[in-house]
Amino acid sequence: MGSCWIDPADPTVYPTQPASVPDFDIRYLRKANSFPRDKWGADFEALIALAEFAGTDWRDRVVLPFPPGPGTDRMIDEIKELVQLQKTERGPAIAEIVAQNTEFHLYFLGLLSISSRSHRQTYLLLKIAARIGEMMMAYFKMKYSRPRPSQMYPLLSPPLNVADHASYPSGHSLVAHLMAFCAAEAIPQMRDPLADLALRIARLREVAGFHFRSDTTAGQEAAAQAMRIVTTLRVFQRVKTRAEREWSVPGPGGIHT
Repeated sequence: MGSCWIDPADPTVYPTQPASVPDFDIRYLRKANSFPRDKWGADFEALIALAEFAGTDWRDRVVLPFPPGPGTDRMIDEIKELVQLQKTERGPAIAEIVAQNTEFHLYFLGLLSISSRSHRQTYLLLKIAARIGEMMMAYFKMKYSRPRPSQMYPLLSPPLNVADHASYPSGHSLVAHLMAFCAAEAIPQMRDPLADLALRIARLREVAGFHFRSDTTAGQEAAAQAMRIVTTLRVFQRVKTRAEREWSVPGPGGIHT
């Protein structure tokens, strides 16, 4: 969810391997004092922001309510909602549910019409959000250890394997909303479409029977609270400034401002 994204812009096989390896030639030896700054992959560069976030007091500042307990009226009402979604919305949405199961970041790239090459800094903002969101997700899921809806009501029959971690909060909701919030910091004119996409990604997890409504809400709230910290991170501020420049230049991919 936060690491090793598949990027359609990145080739997986390079057809340039020579048939034979030439002898060493000193003329082709390059002088390199350090790894080129612009060659760092977003998967690894985002870890710098994650480390900075992890060093804050985020566990004290991001506070979630306890989810509805087993057997309570509220929990039963949530299961009834999921049954209704299963009956009325799952069928038409099944292809989207499958596509978003592990690669929902591609929907953000599609919405913004970008790749890691066309808008490197904007892509990095999304990656930073995913890395931070993934860590927060794991912490809270372990803390609350809420059962999945299908563990409590097997007839929900999710269409894919249920993830091997707890239900609360929804990781898709937390990460998708944090991605939307982070991207909107650099592209405020896209704030509403980004937020709508995040909410749809989160809600389809309910339609699939993977999450309760309160899981979705908690993920959105955790992302909103985390943003108060994320925006103060030095790494985030630096990347955001560079990402803003990507959208201020008129032309393909840019927006006139």
